[in-house]
Amino acid sequence: MVDGRPQAETRVVALATGEVLAAASSLDEYGSAVTGWLENPVTTPAPYSLTVDLPGDPPLALESEVFRVVQCAWDEEAGECAKIVSPLSGELGEFPDALPDWDDAPAQADPEDPYAAVNALHVTTRFVERLLAWGWDPAVWEVVNCEWQELPPEECRVEIVTNVRWSDSEGAPIPFNGAVYRGNGEIHMGQGTHADAAYDLEVLVHEFGHHVTRGHGAGEPIGWFDDGRFVRDRGALNEGSSDVFASFMGQTPELYDYFRNLGGLYLGPRARDVSIPFRCPENVAGELHMEGRIWASAMYDIRAALLDAGLGDEDAFPAIFYGANAAIRNFPADQQALMADASLLLADEVELALGPDAGELARAILEERGLLACSYQIDINQEPSITGIGDPSDPLHARFVILPSYNPNADPTVVAAHPLAPAVQHRVTLTPSAGEDDAPNQVTLEFVPDRWRTTQPLEEPLDQEGLVVAALVKPGGDPVLFWRDEESDQIVHDAELVVPSAPLPGDVRHAIVIQGLEPGATYAIALVSQTAVTGDLFLVDEMEWRLELGPEPMGSTGSTGAGETSETDGDPPASTGDESAGATDGGEDISVETGCNCAATRGRGPARAASCGWPRSRSFAAAARARRRRAPPRARAVWSSAPEPDQAAGRARPSGGRDRSPPDRRPASRGSRSRPAAGAARRPGGP
Repeated sequence: MVDGRPQAETRVVALATGEVLAAASSLDEYGSAVTGWLENPVTTPAPYSLTVDLPGDPPLALESEVFRVVQCAWDEEAGECAKIVSPLSGELGEFPDALPDWDDAPAQADPEDPYAAVNALHVTTRFVERLLAWGWDPAVWEVVNCEWQELPPEECRVEIVTNVRWSDSEGAPIPFNGAVYRGNGEIHMGQGTHADAAYDLEVLVHEFGHHVTRGHGAGEPIGWFDDGRFVRDRGALNEGSSDVFASFMGQTPELYDYFRNLGGLYLGPRARDVSIPFRCPENVAGELHMEGRIWASAMYDIRAALLDAGLGDEDAFPAIFYGANAAIRNFPADQQALMADASLLLADEVELALGPDAGELARAILEERGLLACSYQIDINQEPSITGIGDPSDPLHARFVILPSYNPNADPTVVAAHPLAPAVQHRVTLTPSAGEDDAPNQVTLEFVPDRWRTTQPLEEPLDQEGLVVAALVKPGGDPVLFWRDEESDQIVHDAELVVPSAPLPGDVRHAIVIQGLEPGATYAIALVSQTAVTGDLFLVDEMEWRLELGPEPMGSTGSTGAGETSETDGDPPASTGDESAGATDGGEDISVETGCNCAATRGRGPARAASCGWPRSRSFAAAARARRRRAPPRARAVWSSAPEPDQAAGRARPSGGRDRSPPDRRPASRGSRSRPAAGAARRPGGP
């Protein structure tokens, strides 16, 4: 030690005799006091100091053996962030410690403040210490992480960039209200409009958690939306696991207190609160962070239950979770029922480490949350708007889905006729309500259309009236299958009717009315976007379902809706040149002529139906007969949400080679790597 600082000694040793031929000492690390927040300026406003060993002599950079922290300085000429090594310590190794108050608005929005970088070092140092206690070996991790990326260690070490801003179309800096792990070892902590992401421990830990899981030998779970459950399960586990790490380090179960409130992200129904008992499939929404809430809240409850039962200490379950997470990360990329397999593996690890009682407790929680057989198909009969349970503004009972959308440069006829496969579907059985004799024959959905959380501010307001969502309806309850036709290279599906939405007059809400259904029958309903949305996802928000007695169709059972109703099949629809035409049938335009827009009437049941003269449309049975007369399409399936028998039991099967049997006689491959049609959106990154 020299002046209280660690001293490193270098020796030259003769290999044959072991004799020390030479020795020299040099300063290796400097113990520097670093001040930050225990969690964030809102939850824990008091400054919290610790001593961190930093390499070299003052002035010191914010760097350790595992990671380094740099700042973003705006490069006016390039119109982008330039990384700079800042701040540097003073001559005594000291860093700025006069932390701003949470209500100091200028400080929160300052893109050049030094506290973001200092706090990033403060938080990440503490997280690394916990990871070491849970069994993380940085040396082994770095070898694996760098080798599978084929990079030298100095290029794949994690680098945290604070005060990050993005640029607008003119190259001027704009706030970045978020944080993102870039996949190349970089973590970008945004400088938001009103908040700084690097001030929030849970945001930092979440993003660093992505880097930890990446080091276990598999890439980030990035794929096309129509690749099916491979993308959703693996991505949901990835996002949920980072939320689990954040919950281990945080002081409260409601994550991202500071950045959520000042940054305006994940508020209300979208809250990331691990104490809320989210379930599958009720709370699946078609977006990785939202699905991750189910996994994260189950992990939180397992840890709490084990502690309550006296099974292990505070670090017992985090260590088990860390080890299980490493194994889960190495599941084959095409493995099906991944969520179920991950859950079973975790329960087995709990039992091995803490005994049979602990394993049984973990399995009971996982089963109660639906994680042992998550179908990604929601039962409309059990929805809060049907059963009357819960507050629709409550995160547990709020219903919304996120749909993949084409980019605006896509052909409008492709957008309307060949929608991208949604991540979640619905199922309904038309049985009488309690105390009623007549079974409903109509399904109505009202909702608010919008964009999902945008990655940058909108340069122009979104025209909500022009947003169109369609319901693809298929008798029998089995999910609607989507696949890419090999001849047209377009996405097609096996739904029999397409019912577009229309806005309700004087309201931001839209409606889809599916009429002429068979009482007592079961149907699958897949909601899809028929609107191109710039680089983002389509949000179907504030969903309210109703099962109603609608008008009897004239002559046959059919379906009409708040927009035009088309019948379709698995053959690639011909382009009609009309954006609102929906799907067509083998080149023959069989869209029924739109009658009165009953979405304009907020009444229900026969009184509502009597106010409109609904047009005639062909029946489901007629459409099915027409389908059977056609040869099955040459295609490969890309989506199916129904769990197959061995998936429901928690066993996985690889997808194997491509099966060319018709879609209705083969399981859809959830791991297919088919690319989306031109203009389809990639999954955006984010915290």
